[in-house]
Amino acid sequence: MMFNLHAKLSNRKTPQVKSCFEPIAVAQKPCEGTFLENFLKHGVGLFNTSLRIGINMFPANVLIVEGVEEVLDKYFLVPKPTTEERGAFNLHPTAKPIALCEYLIQLSTVEGAVVLDPFVGSGTTALAARNLKRHFIGIEINPEYAAIARQRLQSATLSLF
Repeated sequence: MMFNLHAKLSNRKTPQVKSCFEPIAVAQKPCEGTFLENFLKHGVGLFNTSLRIGINMFPANVLIVEGVEEVLDKYFLVPKPTTEERGAFNLHPTAKPIALCEYLIQLSTVEGAVVLDPFVGSGTTALAARNLKRHFIGIEINPEYAAIARQRLQSATLSLF
């Protein structure tokens, strides 16, 4: 009994689930006095609680959810960025959705604040900061990614007019 192994295995692969978890770190300098005093002086240091989901939950980023309707009120659903959102020229492997960056910026800053992204990548955080009227400082060691970020910012600026 012979069979074609290639044909039998053509739609099979090693059972590996692609990770959909990416940790997000929020960092700030130590407060001068209390968190309230720091916020009153510098405009940073407190989370925007109007962005809560449900009673006491701050949303989490979930890219794909199936069969968890009973817990959806705990999550902030953000689809992967479309080619249009990323830019067809954007080959960065981990481009983030602008909505996710906007949520995090609104959660922790006020208009006019400075947003620092030490790993700017394709520039999504920069676009989100500009959309929300924040100042932005981006640092990127990879010249190819820095060029992508510049191009995205320039393209977005041109589309405003």
